[in-house]
Parts: sequence; structure tokens; C-alpha cells
Amino acid sequence: SPETGYFYAASGEPGFRNVIVQIFDLRNPREPKFLGRSWLPGLKEGEPGYEGQYTHHPVVDEENKRLYVGYRNAGGHIAGFDISDPANQKLLWSLDMNPPFRGPHTVSPIVYTSVPNIGEKGLPRTYAFVVDEAGGAADSAPCENPIRAASYMVDITNESKPMVVSTWQVPVGDFCTRGGRFGPHQNADTMNGKIHRYEDKIAWVAYFNAGMRVVDLSNPFNLREIGHYLPRTNEKSHPLTKGQPTVIQMNDVDIGHRGLAYAADRVGTGLFILEYTGPKPGQVPNATR
Repeated sequence: SPETGYFYAASGEPGFRNVIVQIFDLRNPREPKFLGRSWLPGLKEGEPGYEGQYTHHPVVDEENKRLYVGYRNAGGHIAGFDISDPANQKLLWSLDMNPPFRGPHTVSPIVYTSVPNIGEKGLPRTYAFVVDEAGGAADSAPCENPIRAASYMVDITNESKPMVVSTWQVPVGDFCTRGGRFGPHQNADTMNGKIHRYEDKIAWVAYFNAGMRVVDLSNPFNLREIGHYLPRTNEKSHPLTKGQPTVIQMNDVDIGHRGLAYAADRVGTGLFILEYTGPKPGQVPNATR
């Protein structure tokens, strides 16, 4: 962070079974200082409850002294930490999402000052928009699994009792038969290099062979798609693994200072700059360009 000089790393450390979060003070790059760590119970050697989970893509909200983490693989947890004191980080809440979901990639906090059918006494509310990461290259026939990777909204207003209030998946298409990976990978959790607050209530989600999906978050209880973009492969594209067809594998997306989305394909097709041109969230969808 340019404001604090702190660096948040998802990394391994002796004494832990898998990846955890470490915080370093890099204000003086010549003398980096280790400040502290956070982990989900079970990751430390000797602790019960280890299921193969590892820390993946921590999302840092320094303004509100919070750290949000998704734990991939068998663990499938999501969690929130108090990082007011980096040397003594505290687990505030966690939720086990596997089963039914595979494993989260990104946990993005969003504050709502209005929510349909919730009165003023229940506001403001804080939710976490959580995006799973779909299976790897070997999992090229995801429809054989009855549970698809998904995105979901979790009410974390009461940090001691997180609660899933809705889920969302790509509604239509024959993506299971196209080859490669099908399902979400990551949502644009930063904007112009800082944590994305989602003031416009629009989420961009990279969805492997289903391209880029644009999701209306205006009603956390009813997430819906309002646009999508599926680029075509070109001469630069290559199969994800040997013997598979060459298909789009949209992998990462981020938002720049102008509100444009920058999306990358992991099989070499290129970088795409996208703008949503449809109606505002809560209205009838139109198009992207």
C-alpha cells in the first residue's frame, strides 16, 4: 500500500502446513520488517481442522482495518480478519463453502446504504461478493460434477455470523462442451490500484471459456447478468493443455481510473479493454462493447 508502506503476501512459512498471509513493513525498502501473520485455524502445524486449504488472493481494506481471504481447494473457506494491529491479527469470522462450492478465489467487501426491502434500522449493511475459482485443466468436463463453481453474496454485517444470501452462475450457453476450463476465476477487486468499493454496483467477472461477464450487484439478494463479452481466438491462441481444442480462457480482469475493464486471456489471445454501455444496475440490460 502506498499509504502505509505495508506489503501483504500470501506465502509459505516453516511451521505451517500451507500458505498463510504475512504483513511486511516496506517503508524502508533497504530494511524490510516482518510485522505479523494471519491464518485459518488448522493451517498451523499441530492444529486440528486442516483440509488442504491454502490462502489465495488476500483482499486488503486498510481504511477499515480488515483483511478478506479465500481458501482454495478442499477447505473452501472464506474469512475476515481484524488487522488493526498487524502484529496481532484477529480472525473475526469464517465460513466453510465446500461443500457445496469448490473453493473461493476473491472475497470483495461492499457496503450498501440501501437494500431492497430492508428498512433504515437495518442499514448500512456490509456484504462480501465471493467468486469461486473453477477447476484446473484436468477438470475439462465440469458438467460431470453436479456442483458448478459459482459466485455468491455473503452478509457480513454481523461479523460473528456471516450468512450467504444469494448465488449467481452463468445462466445460458454450451460451455461445458467447448473444452478448457469453464467457470469463474476472478472478479475485478481493485480499481486504479486500490480496493474496489463497487459504488456503481457492477462486477466484472473473468469466466474462462465463457468470456467476461458483467453482473448487477444492486440487489444483493438477486444477482443477475447484465452483459457479457466473448472474444474470439486468433493466431496467437494455443490450447490450454495438449490435446484440447483452442478456446478462450479469460483469466484476470481489473478496472482502471476511467472505469474501463482490462481483461486478459491466459492462452495468449491478448489483452482486451472493455466498457459497459448498458443501462445502470437495477434496469433492463443492454450490451457491452
